[in-house]
Amino acid sequence: MALYDWLGKKAGLPLWQIWGLDCDRIVPISVTIGINKPEQAIARLKNWQATLDFKMLKLKLGNPDGIEADQLMVKAVRQAAPQSRITVDANGGWSFADAVYMSQWLEQQGVEYIEQPLPIVLDHQLSALSQTSPLPIFVDESCFTSADIPRLAKSVAGVNLKIMKTGGLTEAMRAIQVAQACGLKIMFGCYSDSSLANTAMAHLSPYADYLDLDSHLNLTDDPFHGATIAAGRLLPNHQPGLGVTRCS
Repeated sequence: MALYDWLGKKAGLPLWQIWGLDCDRIVPISVTIGINKPEQAIARLKNWQATLDFKMLKLKLGNPDGIEADQLMVKAVRQAAPQSRITVDANGGWSFADAVYMSQWLEQQGVEYIEQPLPIVLDHQLSALSQTSPLPIFVDESCFTSADIPRLAKSVAGVNLKIMKTGGLTEAMRAIQVAQACGLKIMFGCYSDSSLANTAMAHLSPYADYLDLDSHLNLTDDPFHGATIAAGRLLPNHQPGLGVTRCS
């Protein structure tokens, strides 16, 4: 990230412009609600509604209490936010049988796709799940770099790319190109990243079909200023390089 920031500052251009990308193509980010009891999930939803004009919700499932607990949370959020687009991330928390059942049930709830339904040790079952599931299957923990994508390409609909998984913007770009060549959808995700990492990925966001770059919004002490949110979209600015400054 530092080297690309230096490159942009030397050229006097933001990275998205160096790469010839169109920021008008950036889709809205989703905001995340973690595994919770229904009442806690609703409290988190209300907090998001009070702070951000979001377009999409990402629900973390895979509750250790079982899929019944997952269903209760989904029902509560769907009832409280009937117009919101919803996606689901099970973080590898389901068995194959549970994933098959939940994919059919979640379609009835208007969910758009399921991310990482199976643990990575069950990657060999992803193809069978995708053939059964009415919803697209994305992978996260199963895919770190571009080298992982070809073996997954015929088994899933898309991949979640993170700058901390790929190891930097060069490999992130390579992973994007490999995913595109394999005909896969592309999602950008994050860990507990600050505005620094999420702004870096925002420069590549015109390539993404889905964006889960909301982690910096959960921080009370984010040390950086960078990309800004407008109409639910995380947009890089016109400053050279990453366009990130350190908070005073």
